[in-house]
Amino acid sequence: MKALTFLLFLTAAGLGSWAVWEHLENTRLEKEVAALSKERDALAKTARIKTGLLAGMEVKNDGPTGLTDKLKDLGIPLEPEEKKEKPKAKVPGEKDTAGVLPDMMKRMRDPAMRDMLRAQTGAQIELQYRDLFDLIGLDE
Repeated sequence: MKALTFLLFLTAAGLGSWAVWEHLENTRLEKEVAALSKERDALAKTARIKTGLLAGMEVKNDGPTGLTDKLKDLGIPLEPEEKKEKPKAKVPGEKDTAGVLPDMMKRMRDPAMRDMLRAQTGAQIELQYRDLFDLIGLDE
């Protein structure tokens, strides 16, 4: 009985010391992460300041300003170019003004061409989703 009590006491002491070691190790790692986080923030601030100084811009805490003026000086447009008119849809019987290839339109009217495209598309779908069809259990 004394031996069993001694073994239980020894086991409890070992587990207790292991728990204390784990706690100390976790605390050390948390401190290390906090220090790295502070260092990262300092490096990010330094990088913002350096990029602002190299570009000749005014630097604020949230980053360099004056970028729009520099880009305009370089000839880079900041606003979208003027919108071009969209091609109008083709009205049946009207000339093709929408830029659609008339050759392709003729080919698409051919039933054999449509059947060929259907077969190609079906083969691509079968190839792409074969595993899904097997998983769901779909037959041919």
